[in-house]
Amino acid sequence: MQTGRIVVTGGAGFVGSAIASALAARNPGAEIVAFDREPVVAAGVTSVQDDLANKDAVMALGPIDALVECSADREAEAPTPMGAYHCLELARRYDAQVIYLSTSHVYPLRHLRAIEVVETETRFEIAGHQELPGVSKAGISEEFPLWGLRTPYGASKLSAEQLIEDYVGGYGLRAVVNRLGAIGPGVVGEWAGPKQVRDLLHIDDLVELVAEQLAAPDDWASEVLNVGGGRANSLSLIEASEIAGHEIAPGDNNFPVYISDCTRLFARGEWRPTRDVRAILATRRRARE
Repeated sequence: MQTGRIVVTGGAGFVGSAIASALAARNPGAEIVAFDREPVVAAGVTSVQDDLANKDAVMALGPIDALVECSADREAEAPTPMGAYHCLELARRYDAQVIYLSTSHVYPLRHLRAIEVVETETRFEIAGHQELPGVSKAGISEEFPLWGLRTPYGASKLSAEQLIEDYVGGYGLRAVVNRLGAIGPGVVGEWAGPKQVRDLLHIDDLVELVAEQLAAPDDWASEVLNVGGGRANSLSLIEASEIAGHEIAPGDNNFPVYISDCTRLFARGEWRPTRDVRAILATRRRARE
């Protein structure tokens, strides 16, 4: 159980609102503040409505003990790491822990498209032999190459990761970076073709990991970790549509496989995903019925 004052940025989004609400429910003695451009209505959560680009508004949050950075503006024409910089300045001022929710989109498209695969009846599988480092049948690890073209969204997240590295090394900031794959329920647009494979993580499993990290800031400091459902919770668009009970529309993520290799994360402790892909997609199916 955490006490003190915890700020969740991007608190109106799917991930941020789930984390803020769960932290409020789990920690009645803590003050949970959700910061976003949209209002947040949740029991036990204080809503502050503003933009991370407004440094004065961020610094006006005042003394905090921890900050969970969940903001993600995929629709912005030119996303920047400026919001992350303001969050880091706030955390540095009050010696607060930072949990930064990054993304698998930091990995370059050219390398993801170069992964060697084997085609089966319903999906692509990662081949045993790979020219690239950081890829195996277990998925993509943190050693996967980071040089090359990615989306503006991925570039903004990677830029923020580099800022965090400087704040950790230069100021002793206690920060952990979680590179997330697809989070459900509500998974859409993760596949561009019927046999393309993605792994899924249930939002409740992510909430439990964040709670663990908040409870032990020194233990998690300086880590950069891939966080996802892993090989056991991966599936193709064909398989996802079958479980969901309807055809899921493809998106534009045009590379054959992305599976989070969570070996480094699993070595940190006992946290493991406990909700499988059927639990994730069953929620989506019930919402349509």
